[in-house]
Amino acid sequence: MADKEKKIKGTQNRKRIIALVVMIIAIIFVLFIVNKQKQDVPVVPMRTDIDKKLVVLGFDGMDAELTEQWMLEGKLPNFARLAQSGCFHPLMTSTPPESPVSWSSLLTGMNPGKTNIYDFLRRDYKYNILPSWAKQTPGKYLFNFLPIRLPKAENLRDGDTIWEVSTRNGISTTVFQAPISFPVSKVPGSRMTPGLGVPDAKGTQGTFSFYVDDLDILSGHTKGLAKSGRDTEFGGQTKEIIILPGDVVNDYVFGPRNPITGEDIKVEFDLVFDREDKTATITIQGQKQTIGEGEWSDWWQVGFPINSLMKIDGIFLMNMIEIPGSGPSGEPIGNFRLYMTPINFNPELPPKIVDLSYPRSYSAELADELGDLYWTQGWAIDTWAYNEELLDENLFLEMVDMIESRREEIVFNELQKDNWNIFIGVFQATDRIQHMFFRLLDEEHPRYDPEDAARLGNQVLKIYQRADAYVGKVMDEIIDGNTVLVVVSDHGFNSFRRSVNLNRVLINNGFLKVKPELEAANQRILEDLFEGDKGQFFSYVDWSHTTAYAMGLGQIYLNLKGRETQGIVEPGDAEKEIKNRINEILLAMRDPEYDNAVVFDATYDGKEIYHGNHMDQAPDLVVGMADGYRISWQTCLGGAPLEELEFNDRLWSGDHCAYDPNTTVGIFFSNRRIDNNTPSILDIAPSVYSLFDIEIPEIVDGAPFTFLPMSDKMFAGFDRNEKVNEKTRNLLRSIGYLQGD
Repeated sequence: MADKEKKIKGTQNRKRIIALVVMIIAIIFVLFIVNKQKQDVPVVPMRTDIDKKLVVLGFDGMDAELTEQWMLEGKLPNFARLAQSGCFHPLMTSTPPESPVSWSSLLTGMNPGKTNIYDFLRRDYKYNILPSWAKQTPGKYLFNFLPIRLPKAENLRDGDTIWEVSTRNGISTTVFQAPISFPVSKVPGSRMTPGLGVPDAKGTQGTFSFYVDDLDILSGHTKGLAKSGRDTEFGGQTKEIIILPGDVVNDYVFGPRNPITGEDIKVEFDLVFDREDKTATITIQGQKQTIGEGEWSDWWQVGFPINSLMKIDGIFLMNMIEIPGSGPSGEPIGNFRLYMTPINFNPELPPKIVDLSYPRSYSAELADELGDLYWTQGWAIDTWAYNEELLDENLFLEMVDMIESRREEIVFNELQKDNWNIFIGVFQATDRIQHMFFRLLDEEHPRYDPEDAARLGNQVLKIYQRADAYVGKVMDEIIDGNTVLVVVSDHGFNSFRRSVNLNRVLINNGFLKVKPELEAANQRILEDLFEGDKGQFFSYVDWSHTTAYAMGLGQIYLNLKGRETQGIVEPGDAEKEIKNRINEILLAMRDPEYDNAVVFDATYDGKEIYHGNHMDQAPDLVVGMADGYRISWQTCLGGAPLEELEFNDRLWSGDHCAYDPNTTVGIFFSNRRIDNNTPSILDIAPSVYSLFDIEIPEIVDGAPFTFLPMSDKMFAGFDRNEKVNEKTRNLLRSIGYLQGD
């Protein structure tokens, strides 16, 4: 018996040794692959003889008309002060005026034909729909365990950015929340974190979780597809929980998708709630927090294991929205509702294969100096959960304040350091608030409610005033006589009253043919973009008889022979004729619900407005919507609901995407005058190069303007009669800034 036990023990030891050897080999192999992927970047010494600095503050979506109106009404005193000492001009945006497109052009000085960013979405020639700025290549695993090729993320935006050009010329540059810059570019001399485009840990642009004890109550909260517990249209997962005896809940955090199995990595959580005290105690991976009803948790730091070798470190917050109570006889009252934010990458423990900052340690340094963690996801403010009406406005606004406060603090801390000559910081709350609360500025919007307007106040003005206060703080505490301050936005904003189902317009006019059995085009949800569900977006289309189709936010593509997989349109005269016919139909379209209002202000031929080495991705036509109209959500994903026009009954009530750029103008402020009264978004990058005596790359499209000395002139507004509405024009006349018409 002893010999047998000795033999068993010897076998077990050999297995342990073999397992240990395999583990060591695997770890060495992973480290080899990671190191192999690192880029050797030449180091350029930073110059120490420069006596000037530049601060660029970007406020996403700040509209020139609203900004001017509120300055003249005395509601934005610091912006008015900046305009008085320097200048204020409308900033012509990109076509289309979409954040990925606009920021890419602003930060490179190049048109979309060179940046390769035309929309939030892109298509390939097999009619698949993909995110526009990032490409993900899955990894390969031997025996579903040992990585022989790690997953890879690639930034599809082309063209050198301001910080890449400046640091190569010895100008030390710091960038915070740079849009469309993920994964980060490794440029010695720069410090940067990417912004818009950084995914959550699931690889999406924001997948929240919502736990509820009765899925039927969602029908009273959500306008999307979650009414029966399905994932929501705009990026959320709903889950029905079971309340066990003792008011206990055992469930899972649905984490990142396991790249090996393709399934969500699930981490258990335990929750016990108290019906009388209205508190809930939650335990996850040994961490325990007690939060009250309606309160936010602290950060949860959770490791999501892929296998014994690899894990993904994520962070998230929870809000215990509602805790059930008990009636006089012990009967249950109310419901259980728990919200969990999208899972962000942990800035202190970034993924081994994807850098959240450059240098890699920079994201952890920011968290350490902040004394807290912060959101790394580009689209951090969860507009999706609020748009589904799963969050109320108080929780949503609390989230906005938390995110914006941390980012304001980080930027100000970095501005106080003496390790930069160029600093670029971008804030996004101005855009997100306008998306969700523009309805309260527009009494003709379907979701305008005078009681909401009175109760909530002017949230758009409030976020502009927050930006105004921050700019004032920077002016007073950071800017000196050797520092140029520039404040910009990527585009303006419009009301979004009506959705236009562009594919239905194309169907009704014979350009897009539908298979008879699929007349009611199936709806898509945001998650479909990340499910590998390729080839299914246009499943209702008969390509053999289709000449044009729409996807994204206002992009029309011809089914061109030799380009699209099943193309039938001959390039040349036939192509031009189809474009002309579509153009005529769209410009003649009217809306009977709004006194036959114009729906499309303009259309643009991609070949005429773009140029560069990425014209193969250019849309054939780009629409310019009139104020009040936007391409529908379903059009974005290739869908075709039955009506051409539908009322927008969502909280997402303001927008800029697909609108005509001439009516969606951004802002440009500086503490110095400039020698150009009509600057373009393309002019920012070359003007920065000119300020620092850097040779402007030939590929840049914009033209530099010159920063002139400061002035003591008073701000007198600018002449934009073609955009300023009648109310604002009357205001300008009343205070003497406009004469006559």
